[in-house]
Amino acid sequence: MRRTHITLGILGAILGAQIVVTGFLALLLYQVTPNQTLASQTFIGRVPGLLALIRAADRIPNVFYRGPAASEPLPHYALKVDPEDLAKVEDALPKDRPSPWYGNVFLTDDAKVWVPATFSADGTDYDVTIRVRGDIFNHWFYRKKSWRVKFEKDDLFQGKRQINLIIPEDRGWIAEPTNVYRASQFDLLHPETRFVSVSLNGSAPLLYTEIEHLTKEMLEKAGRPGDVNFYNAGGGTSHFQQWDALFTDAAYFDTYTEDTFGPGTHEEIIELHRLSQEGAHKDPNYLSRLETIVDRDRLVAWYAHSLLSGSRHVRDHNLRLFFDVSRGRFEPIPWDTALYGPRTLFSLPGNPFLNEAFRVPELKLRAYLLVWEYLSNEDQVEALLLHAKNLRSNIERIAYRDPLKLPSNRTVKRALNEKEHLLRKNLDFLEEELSIAEVLVNQRIPTSAESNQGVLLHLDLTVRGVSPVAFSGASLPSELRPGLENGTIRLLRNEQEVPFVLLSKPDKEDRSVIRITDPSLGLLSPGDPVLDGEVIVDIPHTRYVYTLVSTDPGQQIPDDAFPIKLRLRNAVTGKKADVLGEAVIDERTFERLEEASLDRDTFINNHPIFFAGNDNEIVLQRGLVNIRETIIIPRGLQVIIKEGTTIRLSPDVSILSYSPVEIGGTEENPVIFKSLEGPPWGVFAVLNAESESRVSYAEFENGGEDRLNGAYFSGMASFYGSPVVVRNSAFRRANGDDGLNIKYVYADIMDCTFEENSFDGLDVDVAPAGEVLKSKFINNGNDGLDISWSPIVIRDVETRGNGDKCISVGERSAPTIEDTVLEGCIMGLAAKDGSEVLVKNAHFLDNETAIAAYIKKPIFPAPSVSVFDSFFVNNAEEISTGTGATVVVEGGE
Repeated sequence: MRRTHITLGILGAILGAQIVVTGFLALLLYQVTPNQTLASQTFIGRVPGLLALIRAADRIPNVFYRGPAASEPLPHYALKVDPEDLAKVEDALPKDRPSPWYGNVFLTDDAKVWVPATFSADGTDYDVTIRVRGDIFNHWFYRKKSWRVKFEKDDLFQGKRQINLIIPEDRGWIAEPTNVYRASQFDLLHPETRFVSVSLNGSAPLLYTEIEHLTKEMLEKAGRPGDVNFYNAGGGTSHFQQWDALFTDAAYFDTYTEDTFGPGTHEEIIELHRLSQEGAHKDPNYLSRLETIVDRDRLVAWYAHSLLSGSRHVRDHNLRLFFDVSRGRFEPIPWDTALYGPRTLFSLPGNPFLNEAFRVPELKLRAYLLVWEYLSNEDQVEALLLHAKNLRSNIERIAYRDPLKLPSNRTVKRALNEKEHLLRKNLDFLEEELSIAEVLVNQRIPTSAESNQGVLLHLDLTVRGVSPVAFSGASLPSELRPGLENGTIRLLRNEQEVPFVLLSKPDKEDRSVIRITDPSLGLLSPGDPVLDGEVIVDIPHTRYVYTLVSTDPGQQIPDDAFPIKLRLRNAVTGKKADVLGEAVIDERTFERLEEASLDRDTFINNHPIFFAGNDNEIVLQRGLVNIRETIIIPRGLQVIIKEGTTIRLSPDVSILSYSPVEIGGTEENPVIFKSLEGPPWGVFAVLNAESESRVSYAEFENGGEDRLNGAYFSGMASFYGSPVVVRNSAFRRANGDDGLNIKYVYADIMDCTFEENSFDGLDVDVAPAGEVLKSKFINNGNDGLDISWSPIVIRDVETRGNGDKCISVGERSAPTIEDTVLEGCIMGLAAKDGSEVLVKNAHFLDNETAIAAYIKKPIFPAPSVSVFDSFFVNNAEEISTGTGATVVVEGGE
């Protein structure tokens, strides 16, 4: 029995623990879940009577909520209504609870029954009439209702003709009074709003939000003329209930007061409707027309006020507009602003008029600047937060004790916590959002044709952040200063002149600094987001193009001056903009790419020094040919240059062929490439030609290097991805990196001379195989022969007097060097970076170091050199090895 009792005790303890845990989790879910959610999104709302039971249970803990004592007593009113009159009000109201889709949501005019009552305050009684107020059912379906109280014209209450007593939960408890306080900080027209307690027919005090109704008396107290139109936007008042009818038809607008100067009452709304329909994107005079009929500064302040509240409560019947006939302008009124969770500033304001108005970059920037000014004023922000805290402390106790309120005290406390939290959260979120000013920068070097027309630079500035970007100036190279001083250099935005001044002092890097003097022409505003309904699908890239031009067509920005330093700042915060990326684009690089695909007839028509040969051949005319502009030979042809032709090229002028080339010189009549005017010409290059080119008895001298159609050619003669056979040719006095450069193809070179080139004589890169035979490399400025990634054979070669290395072998090359003389260089043979060199019967003569093996690039392993039957004569040092490198010498002397 004892064992049974112990077992049952353990099981009971486990069961009890499970009940406690389950109860705790249920209580936690209950505490954090609003009643509305429990009712509408769970099974609770579908079980008859269960919702009422839950609500009753929800009120059981009400007694435990006390709240702090109010620091300031609320104004107290007594409202007495004959029970029969109250019954008339109730009888006129709909009896069915509103459906989930908001059926019966709007109270029709026949249900708004006025009845007499007595209103008492501060020891004075007033004869008034009252009715329920508020279109939506929460104002009138439950026990506690919202009321409108109308006083006699000759017996006003504190200067008020009508007041609204609104259930506080409808205005977000402390949210609306806090927003009204903030409206006063922005000097916006707003009705007086405060919390009050009301006893209805002797009841315990009920908490209400009192808002003065929009009347002539309210306007006069605010210093506005009384003969005006005060508009309440309509929508949702027909059989079809709620929809956003704003600006659908002028007759949807109601007026609280009337303009007495004419029979019309809605003509100004029609004008506002026209503005909304035509829009800023259609009407170039939109802003001017808007400022004529709308108070711009107050509109901007209203939008800033709305943003600070996260509000989008300006559609259908929630828009209030005041038309001041003395100025002929609309003024928006903060109304039922509420407090919402943070939302991106890319969201639209919420109705057709405001959406169009704040598509105008100038207006949007003004609003953002006003918001930032508010956020930056710590005293102002702290005053707002303190005001909200005081409001809460003054109402919390009476709110908990209100006997007729619908929500439980648990719900009230959570709502108060939420609104206080949202106040700060919105401020922090806006500060973060307005700090986002993103820009992409493309600096485009113009094409040669544009340069000849005076274009110095294109700037493509693309924004996609929240805040606009201010482009205020740039630091330009000192070479441009004379043109900036005398006005021959101008800055354009599209085709519009952008005025600027040249600062007297250059910057620290001696660059000339210009400052744009018209901020509007430096304002880069983000475009409108792409929306699917109200969902933001994409934030567009909005591009602005600036062009720097000169009346001196010979003037250019030096290549080494790029990228140009730009002054780009967040137009709202004044801090540096976030440059997401910056690119320098040389439009010259591919400016002639299309020429690579021309047909033969078009090419010959463009370059009459060529004529058509057999099949697909083009033949260069024989004799003396002067070429003053770079020629691009298209693919799909066969280029023939015959013996005895001398080609003279102007400085920096090149020939690039996408087709194989046959240069057919003879010993007596070689083909010669040389300068036309003295300075170096460019390159002769063959690029990605699938068929083999042949070069025989050609002489190349005084060329250089070039970049054409995206390819950089380091050799005076270059064959890249284009197989070539080179015989009996000479490459002299090249001013670029190489006399001849071969890449990605088999090396087939014999009986050639490379001499007095500024750097390397021959450079072979990534050759799958090949031979360099019976050639001479004499007095080149750097290396006689330089190879990389190439397992080629070098045989019967003389390389003498080169400025650095007679033969340089690098990047995993595996050449065989035979019967070769390496004489009079700093290094006879240099083996680097994982190369494996086999040397047979070589002569190393008069070098500072005959063989050097080392690692130049740490990503590669050590090289090795195997030398057989070779001779070392009069070298200062025969062998030098770096870490891990090996040189093995067998035979020879």
